[in-house]
Amino acid sequence: MLICIAKAGIEEYFLLLWVKHLSMQDVPLYLEFNGKQLKGFAVPLSRTAQQVPTTFDIIVDKAFLGTLRCDAQGWKMDTAQDPRLVSALGRCILSWYINMPQKKQEDPY
Repeated sequence: MLICIAKAGIEEYFLLLWVKHLSMQDVPLYLEFNGKQLKGFAVPLSRTAQQVPTTFDIIVDKAFLGTLRCDAQGWKMDTAQDPRLVSALGRCILSWYINMPQKKQEDPY
């Protein structure tokens, strides 16, 4: 850790810690699908080398829907879900990371 601080500088080190912290927060999910308002969250399970999560457990309307993964072919879910829903969930997650909040989000429930 001290080597990292010496090479990158203290400000850069704490910025990296902050990004790592934010990247592992639950992602709030608010979307409309098939005329229904869905509310829930995505729980990050793993990260790539760039510290961006690629695998999430998806909870919608207080029910576990499955595990969502992003790979080179796009978003995939381990349970049989409508591909349009899987895509919408992935877009919602990506949108949250693009517009990452400065402080922890409240639980949607």
